[in-house]
Amino acid sequence: MECLDCKNPYAVCRDVEGPSCHISVPMTTFYWFESVQVLGAYIEHVQSVATKENKPVGNPIFATRELLEYEVMIDHGDKRTRIHEIGWQRFLDEYAVRLGDMVYICLPRGNGRFFVEVERGGIRQLPLPCQ
Repeated sequence: MECLDCKNPYAVCRDVEGPSCHISVPMTTFYWFESVQVLGAYIEHVQSVATKENKPVGNPIFATRELLEYEVMIDHGDKRTRIHEIGWQRFLDEYAVRLGDMVYICLPRGNGRFFVEVERGGIRQLPLPCQ
């Protein structure tokens, strides 16, 4: 069954506690399952390496081209990967992310920082001006 608003399967557009089309869930409509599996596997790998090396595991940082950084939490389960926390909400607000936007997340090389970018209609979005 698919969402009437975004046409994605309910598992993609729906947060367990939230309404359908929760903005923090659908990053892309293409290869969604593979994307969350890669992100989840990467997170599990980083946590495993940190545990073996007896190092603390910090929260991931989303960094943008505009040199803005957002500390987020990423929970990975068998059926979904959830990005949340105050930093994620700040990112969504500052970039005015809305349904249909593409949020690209590039995996880092082990430093816990992810490069993120938002596109709307094929155009890279900039953060809203400070008030």
